[in-house]
Parts: sequence; C-alpha cells; structure tokens
Amino acid sequence: MDIEHIFREESGRILATLIRLLGSFDLAEEVMPEAFTTALEQWPTQGTPANPRAWLVSTAQHKGVDLLRRRARFDSKREELQRIADLERQLAGTDEEMERGRTEDDPFGDDQLRLIFTCCHPALALEAQVALTLRTLCGLTTDEVARSFLVPLPTLAQRLVRAKQKIRDARIPYHIPPEQQLEERLEAVMLVVYLVFNEGYSANSGDTANPPGTVRRSHPPGADSLSVTSRST
Repeated sequence: MDIEHIFREESGRILATLIRLLGSFDLAEEVMPEAFTTALEQWPTQGTPANPRAWLVSTAQHKGVDLLRRRARFDSKREELQRIADLERQLAGTDEEMERGRTEDDPFGDDQLRLIFTCCHPALALEAQVALTLRTLCGLTTDEVARSFLVPLPTLAQRLVRAKQKIRDARIPYHIPPEQQLEERLEAVMLVVYLVFNEGYSANSGDTANPPGTVRRSHPPGADSLSVTSRST
C-alpha cells in the first residue's frame, strides 16, 4: 500500500485520533504532515509497518510531544509543563500497546465519531459546529467551507479559530455523548452530512461559482437557525 493511498484513505482518521491524543486541533494538524514526511523517508528502505495508521499516529504523537517540549523551554508555565507530562504518560501507554502486538487491530476506536460530536457540541454556535466538522473531519479546505457558507474566507477562518479556542478553553471532551443526549446533538451532524454531499457534487460538476449546496440563515427577526438550500438541477 503506497503512502499516497494511505494519506487519501486514512488521513481523516489519523487526524481525529491525534486531536484526541494531543488535545489540540492545531498541534494535530501541524504534526500529521511531519509523520507522513517521515514515512516517505523511512518506509522505502525499512518497509511498510504492519499497521501503517498506528505507526503514523504514534510517530505524529511523538513529534507533538517533542514540539511541546521545545516550546516549553521558552514558556515554562506550570499548566503547559503538566500538559507535557500527561502527554508523555499517555504516549508511553500507546507505545506499550503497540509492543504487545496490537498493531493488527484498531487500538484507537472510532475517533472520527468521537470528534464529530466534539465539533458539534452545543457550546458552539451551530454555524461553527458545521464549519469545524467540514474542515476537520471531511477534508474540505477553508475556502471550500467558506463557499458553502457564502461568507468571505477571512470570516470563515476566524470562525474556525474561535471554535477551536472554545473547545480548548471550555475543555469540551472528546467522546460520544450518552444516549439521552444524542437526539439534541444530531441536528448539526445531519446538516454536515447534507453539506458534504452537496460540496462533493459541486466539486465533481465543476460548478464553483454557484455551488448546489449552501448554508444560509433562515429566520424571522430574532431567531437564529440554519437551513440548507439546494439548487435544482
């Protein structure tokens, strides 16, 4: 299995796992490409590991912890040092699992499912929930998400930054909500599914000026809700 294929098929799952393990969207997005670069350097001579995704997750997690250590030299806040210590303990546990021969299985579970519910947490505005899920889990670029919302690119980029900060500052957990909370959490998830379908249709049809699926506000004065419109074809 070539690395390009692995990136195309597994990068979303790898990113979701790294966000959970590292507790940071930005750090996960920073170190995942570095792990793939390392794979490009090592796999041709050392061979492809038995479980490429687990190898890439472990490599990226190591790089994330190393990056935090380097940054801590210049910012020795107690909270940051404690975070590094926690990640190092977590990293040791991940390495031990791989040493025990679990590389043939999936030691991470369904992190994409966990992450979509984190992105769609009710503490975030619905527009932010949908935008963050499309960008993080579905592989859309920030520009593609902005077109879906019919907003300028800088506006959408700031919306993503604020959503990530809210998740971090509010310590929103990376887990699937209990059954009694699922119904109230599904609106944004279903909207994401619809938008992904429409964005894929738009990309395949080449219709970038007038995408078939767009997000717009639909409200009487004072209401704050989202609806999806689809241009007839």
